[in-house]
Amino acid sequence: MADPYFVPTRSSKILKETAHEVTVHVEQKRVDSFKPKKKSTGDAENGLDMKQARFEVYKFAQSGLPNAQRQKNQKELALKLGAVPPKNKAVNYKILKKNWQRRNPKRRKWRSSRV
Repeated sequence: MADPYFVPTRSSKILKETAHEVTVHVEQKRVDSFKPKKKSTGDAENGLDMKQARFEVYKFAQSGLPNAQRQKNQKELALKLGAVPPKNKAVNYKILKKNWQRRNPKRRKWRSSRV
């Protein structure tokens, strides 16, 4: 039964003519069963072992230190490994100005002559 409100257009004619079948082509992945193994040299493994051994010696040396020194060394190690360095401590601005004036007397004279 045809729809009374249907307006035939070019696209509707094309849709009627085309088949509603869908074909799907699937390709399987090619699996390489033979992969050439890289020949490992002893230098690479030895380098990792030396690095690990150096770290273990460092840790052992730290175990004999007092707690304050151990914490300081741990911070240094973290910085060496790429950690973000700690921020500077906050200083009162008046104290900071006095320190600047003590370090650079020319600056103090210039400022006082300007005022």
